[in-house]
Amino acid sequence: MTFRHILILLCAVGISSTFMPWLHYPKPDAVVYGYVSDGIITGFIFVLMLIVSLYNIKKPAFNYIGSGIMALVSLWMGFEAYTKINEIEAEKLNFSTDNPVIALSTAGFEQGIGIYVMGMASMAIFVTIIIALLFQAFSPKLVQNEEAKTSLGRKELFVLISTLGIVALISYFFIFGKIENKPDEAALKTSISNSVAEMGKAIQTENYDAFVNYNHPIMIQSYGGKERTKDLLSATLQELKKSGYRVKSAALSEVHDIQFKQNNIQAIISQKLTLDSMDLDKVQMQKMIAISENNGVSWSFINIDSKSKEEIKSVFPLINPNLKF
Repeated sequence: MTFRHILILLCAVGISSTFMPWLHYPKPDAVVYGYVSDGIITGFIFVLMLIVSLYNIKKPAFNYIGSGIMALVSLWMGFEAYTKINEIEAEKLNFSTDNPVIALSTAGFEQGIGIYVMGMASMAIFVTIIIALLFQAFSPKLVQNEEAKTSLGRKELFVLISTLGIVALISYFFIFGKIENKPDEAALKTSISNSVAEMGKAIQTENYDAFVNYNHPIMIQSYGGKERTKDLLSATLQELKKSGYRVKSAALSEVHDIQFKQNNIQAIISQKLTLDSMDLDKVQMQKMIAISENNGVSWSFINIDSKSKEEIKSVFPLINPNLKF
């Protein structure tokens, strides 16, 4: 096996990403495959690179200009995959529509494996070409060695392992991104407590816009959008008033579990909701998931009541699987 064989294999992997899921909508259990979106373009480019790799399979040496162009194209596709993943991550948190049908059907959408495979294959092609060209430039005897064309010698084996190591390292950061320092749990509890109190104040003063901002965007979608969420809150508060109650305050009771995944922090908490009726307080305990997407700077919440993890996962697929409740 030579570097050309490796490139052919990587091009085939890139082509296969076109037929993999790029987006998944859990509510209708719908999948968008790469070939119905931008994947059709990247798939075509991978096919062209495969044809070039097959054409050059018996060439005595890599063509520097052609290989350089192929390396730049693969680098561009890797960057495009990285950008696409970041765009989807941002859209998960900022997607907003007042169309209840669209909101309900798209709630909890997430990227599929196809984008990741496309990005990793592209970066692997780029790194392989660069190392192959460097190896050729500093080991010119290889192009005259017939055995080196068909099998890996010790030097090529070393370079191959190094290539795979670099690709694995790049892929790790490509997928997981920058990991910030884990914040202090005491500071997190204080931050969560302040957000819970502010959310309770928003309910007490019937500031619906402020309250919606403390609901996780995926849950807002699952309710049918922001306007629909505000209507549901208004109806709930009106029912409370008819029963002779009003919301007096909300406070953090306890943090049961905290789980970290890069900048995403999820915690199981208990909220103490105090209702006032003719100067008599009634306390309700509510269990919620507190979620921060920015390493604990701000929080949004999902009320889970007595629901199981599987029930919550059906509407919130981004739940940390290590959360205990």
